[in-house]
Amino acid sequence: MVITLPDFDPIEYLVHRKYPIPSPLFVKYGGGSSHAPKKSNLDMLENLAGAAEKVDAYRQELAGKSAEDLALLVEEERKKQAEERKEAEELEEQRQYFNQPPATTVDYTHWAKMGTWTVNEAIALSMGRNPKQVNWELIKSKAQSPFVQAYSARQDLVLRGDLPWENVGGVARVKPKAFYNWLVKLELDFPEEMKKALIKFVGAVDWKYAYETLMEHSRKQSAKLQEVTEALVRVAEKEMKKPADKPFSTTEKNTLLKIVYAIAKDQYGYTHGVKGTAASDIEKAADAVGLKVDADTARKWLKQAGEYCKTLDAE
Repeated sequence: MVITLPDFDPIEYLVHRKYPIPSPLFVKYGGGSSHAPKKSNLDMLENLAGAAEKVDAYRQELAGKSAEDLALLVEEERKKQAEERKEAEELEEQRQYFNQPPATTVDYTHWAKMGTWTVNEAIALSMGRNPKQVNWELIKSKAQSPFVQAYSARQDLVLRGDLPWENVGGVARVKPKAFYNWLVKLELDFPEEMKKALIKFVGAVDWKYAYETLMEHSRKQSAKLQEVTEALVRVAEKEMKKPADKPFSTTEKNTLLKIVYAIAKDQYGYTHGVKGTAASDIEKAADAVGLKVDADTARKWLKQAGEYCKTLDAE
């Protein structure tokens, strides 16, 4: 037997979307021997009659439109219908018990202090749910729920993951710190409150944050070092352009020594009279920008700069 679906009627679709009124056939009359309709039903019939006039007028309006115009109206209305359906689904999802307190109220400080977690406890906690309220057996019947689907996906990862499970009384358990490290390694989302509690109570480390912080500090230091090196090179080039028969004046030399000392101390950790790596670091920095400055030359100037600035401190 072949089932034939009715043809799509754009006009009736648009009419129904604008005036989704019930059919008069479904209006129920009150009881009684006379079978006369109650006043409330009479009011309903009058309202339906008025609505029927608007429906007919709208239907006639649509009948006067071209097929192209009707197609555009249908497309627009279907988008609205899809948005309405999505909003209704989101509202239904929000109303599910596992998306409402107390299921969403979690004391992570309490759970972080526990020695081990079961599979369901670990998954629920990592998804912001109270393990005493949410587990797979309780939610699996809601298979169409986005949360339940996400829970199922994470459960697959956990059960197939390389976690160090322990058999405690016949129940698979995992230490909170090990589970945290596994979540971080797989770059899975989990609540910030859970991370803070585990860092505080079980010594978990936010390696990603630590790495990013270190790299950012390194980038800033490299940029600053490059800037200072280029400034020092500009000073040197300026002095090199002076005529050979015109030596530094005392003031110019002392100014250059102060610049060298300030840069060396601030950027290269130089301390006069203390053995360090400032000279070799300057040699490397100069080489990075295409200049040749050997460490011995740098050490000589650093010594002069340190001795001169030391005399200023003594004054």
